[in-house]
Amino acid sequence: MSRVVWTALAKADLKEIREFISRDSPLYARRTIERIRAAVASCRQFPEAAAIVPEFEDHSVREVFVGSYRVVFRFTSKKITVLTVIHAARRLHLPSELS
Repeated sequence: MSRVVWTALAKADLKEIREFISRDSPLYARRTIERIRAAVASCRQFPEAAAIVPEFEDHSVREVFVGSYRVVFRFTSKKITVLTVIHAARRLHLPSELS
């Protein structure tokens, strides 16, 4: 089973999502973050079951959808690295060091 590592960008994304949703509902914000974390945890055992990110030609970069959010990660046999969490309506741009 793989361990999960969150990049600084992904952590900042979660914080931004929580702050944005909290303006209307702190409870819903907390639940959304919990659902995102749970989705990532469920990928630990079978990361290949997640969809390949169409913007990249790299089969190790995958994504899961949680509500309106795309959770993009890279996996190896020992580690899942969460690269970003982005609203599905936004264009995906990753810094070169992450892509």
